[in-house]
Amino acid sequence: MCYGNNPNFGRIAAACGASGYNLDTEKIDIYLNKVPAVRNGVALKSRLACGLLRPSEISVEINLNTGRESALIFTSDLSAKYLKINAAYN
Repeated sequence: MCYGNNPNFGRIAAACGASGYNLDTEKIDIYLNKVPAVRNGVALKSRLACGLLRPSEISVEINLNTGRESALIFTSDLSAKYLKINAAYN
């Protein structure tokens, strides 16, 4: 499950822009578990997106629509409780 169930698509798009790649935000498509959440830079029904963030595993696909290259990244979502517990370690 995604901690907070907050589909912050602007943050996802901003992270893409922070890569240094000169992207066109009006071309970005974002899919959550294969369901369109952003098309051509415009977020679709955020209530639907919140429901897509409940499963224990979530697929986030970002299409910049600028070429044929691709990458696969695995990551995890850390809750505030997890961070608090692990912050105590030296």
